[in-house]
Amino acid sequence: MNCKGVPNMDFEGTSDVFIKAFIDPASKQATDTHYRCQTGNPSFNYRLLFDVDLSTKTKDYSIKL
Repeated sequence: MNCKGVPNMDFEGTSDVFIKAFIDPASKQATDTHYRCQTGNPSFNYRLLFDVDLSTKTKDYSIKL
């Protein structure tokens, strides 16, 4: 994941950058934090995995022609 244009918000001209993602509030995940980022373009070598249920209401998978 790459970010571009993150504003430097600290008085020193840096930011502590992280990514937080969720599908619903119970599945919230976050990356590690890049402390004192000065460029505004942090790069995260990180994978967020979510358990997703794709079940259907019916169990009939037959094709009728």
